[in-house]
Amino acid sequence: MTGTWEQHYAEAKAYYEQNGHLEVSCHSSLYVWLSEQRYARRGKRGTLTGEQIALLDNLGMRWESRRDVTWQWYYAHARTYYEVHGSLNIPVSYVTEDGCSLGRWLVRQRKAYRELLCYPSREKKHQMLLRREEIDLLEAIGMQWDVTGLGKHTSVPEMLIYHYVHVYFPDARKLSRGDFLGMEIDIYIPSIKTGIEYDGVAWHKSKSSLEEEKNAKCLEHGIQLFRIREQGLDPVRNCAYQLFVKPGNLQDLGQAIETVLLKLTGKRCCCNIEKEYEKIVSEKQAYSSYAWDQVYETLLIMYETEGAVNIREGMYDASGRNLYYWMAKQRKDYQRGHMPQRHIKKLQQIGVVLDPQNDAWEKYYERAVTYVHETGALDVPAWYETADGAALGKWISHQREAYRMGKLGEQWSVKLEQLGMQWNPMEASEQRKRETLMRYYGEFGHIQMPMHTEYEGVHLWEWLQGKKKKWVQGQLPEEEQIFLEQYGIVWQSFPEKWAQAYEKAKQYYEEKGTLFIPKYNISKEEQSLKNWLYRQRSKYRRNQLTKEQIQQLERIGMWWGQSKGD
Repeated sequence: MTGTWEQHYAEAKAYYEQNGHLEVSCHSSLYVWLSEQRYARRGKRGTLTGEQIALLDNLGMRWESRRDVTWQWYYAHARTYYEVHGSLNIPVSYVTEDGCSLGRWLVRQRKAYRELLCYPSREKKHQMLLRREEIDLLEAIGMQWDVTGLGKHTSVPEMLIYHYVHVYFPDARKLSRGDFLGMEIDIYIPSIKTGIEYDGVAWHKSKSSLEEEKNAKCLEHGIQLFRIREQGLDPVRNCAYQLFVKPGNLQDLGQAIETVLLKLTGKRCCCNIEKEYEKIVSEKQAYSSYAWDQVYETLLIMYETEGAVNIREGMYDASGRNLYYWMAKQRKDYQRGHMPQRHIKKLQQIGVVLDPQNDAWEKYYERAVTYVHETGALDVPAWYETADGAALGKWISHQREAYRMGKLGEQWSVKLEQLGMQWNPMEASEQRKRETLMRYYGEFGHIQMPMHTEYEGVHLWEWLQGKKKKWVQGQLPEEEQIFLEQYGIVWQSFPEKWAQAYEKAKQYYEEKGTLFIPKYNISKEEQSLKNWLYRQRSKYRRNQLTKEQIQQLERIGMWWGQSKGD
């Protein structure tokens, strides 16, 4: 051993005996010497004999560099977080209880990873920041390197495009306003200087001038810009390529992505978005939902203390977030199929109803099932209320109205039809009465029934009287008239009685010279005739007399106004 090495070793031994370790200040000469020993053992600078290594081992020498020790310390915290939460969904401001700035450290690892991808020729330089074996360790605990493109304002179509582009171009990322261009690009691929923008109608309807400004800026910096635009937007100038898709149509979007990738790679790829949608969106959203977890913690405490999650308008969490609007957004995401499965599971575990409309519908449906079991049919009167005060009759009416307007979901209409729902109860009632009339005719051979006849629970006489009244008024449809005439209906039931009453009126006129019958001191026959004349005047005003009847009455001095004796 050289004298110089022995001197430094003696200094290290003295430090160890005094402090019990060799974690010396980075500003000391001893720190520099210990670092040189580590390099020498790795074969990078100088050599160490087996005897020298053994002497340093006796002092508790850690052969990893301080950088390695620090990296392992942060990694241990990251692994612990992952084991508890199942992801590295950590905001940049996150600090552990023992003071580890884990959020900032993960940001540095992602930045180093991007540097490795963008500048592979500088790998040796960047290994000081992140090594290949460290990348493997981080990926083993769920590290997402590309979360820069998955901010809270990233739309679902952008997530889907990013997912497929990243397969072919691992350096793809979101370009922020703070980058060299000074403008955002949804997906930017540095290795081929290409940008991809998704333009939705809701956000880009009146922004064509800003879009063309971005197109010009990209041209100026040598960036080819692809635009996938929703139908309803106007074409724009100065972009490399633009495609138009139907809003919300996953198949259209998949074909557009395939077209873009074909132009960029020269290879055909398959984007089966409809099949992979849930997996992609859930995976990506999981790394931008730390705020979601914070709100969930508030709801969990509410559930544990109150036994239920009751969010009312005007409620806020500790950070000032409006819980009422937050819950409304969760339900909207759930109904659109945009909510990650882990979020669905966690909310359902604390009793949150994610589709209150469907939940309320199912409760009324159960009442309808009970009604059918009790009565045998779903003929619910509009005024009917259940024992618990639910307006089942009104609910049934609302379902019929929604069905007629095309607003009732197919899954609901099918369930109601299986329960015996009649979407047009008037039409169904009419058909039932016709069938009952046919059976009456089959039993008696005619339909000339006594007044107020009820047959098989159907008030047939009243129904037929309504048809006759419509016929007299000329309002009965021809199809109904033909149906009833084949069973021998007599439209005017009393032609002979009318003629007999007319003869009595004529006789009275010939004797008295008038049809005005006094109000008092008259016989029973005269009172009957007076009543008959009153009914004729009423029928005249309602257009219920035939032309012949009117002419006959006018010949005997009939006056159609109100009689003095009436």
